[in-house]
Amino acid sequence: TNANDWLLAPRYYAIPEGLLKDGLNELTIRVSCLSGKSGITAAPLRVIWGAAAERQAASVGLAGLPPIDLAGTWHGALGTEPEREPPPPTDPRWHPIRVPGDFQSQHGDWAGKNGVFWYRRTIELKSIPAGASPTLVLGAVDDEDDTFVNGRPIGHTGEDTHPKNYWMAPRTYAVPEGILTTGLNSIAVRVHDLRGSGGITEGPAQL
Repeated sequence: TNANDWLLAPRYYAIPEGLLKDGLNELTIRVSCLSGKSGITAAPLRVIWGAAAERQAASVGLAGLPPIDLAGTWHGALGTEPEREPPPPTDPRWHPIRVPGDFQSQHGDWAGKNGVFWYRRTIELKSIPAGASPTLVLGAVDDEDDTFVNGRPIGHTGEDTHPKNYWMAPRTYAVPEGILTTGLNSIAVRVHDLRGSGGITEGPAQL
């Protein structure tokens, strides 16, 4: 069904009317492991409720719209510890990068590097529906991150917030009202890679 991205594709399944009942309900998922690690490897996991006439409005991102898939090509750049803002788009440090995936393996300049690394991507929104409550989902970021939309900070995960699993904790950040605009919007992620490979290493990546 998803020949190009079945490993990372988000799963959205409608529950036919009448299956859920009052009281306890059981969810069972059969996973077929073809190789390597497997299982339910990324968040979010949730049931979205809505009356029959409202189901289209019960979205995980912008109300009334399907999620915007952010997997694919972004731009990445090595940063420096003092940098709190991404380099300008014209900076020659920027190179295309695939998300999800570690950054070290994707460009010769990045091989064996740790420390600060920047991701950026621009998306276009034709409109923002009334009642929208957008959420940016980045899966896992190895190791720590500070995430920005249109230059404004919307979330941080690190050893200070998740000491036991900061390098693999799912990132789910609400985008406050008024930050997104119709037209072009920028997403920037400042990754602080402490050791080994790092970056936006697991999906889903979506708004």
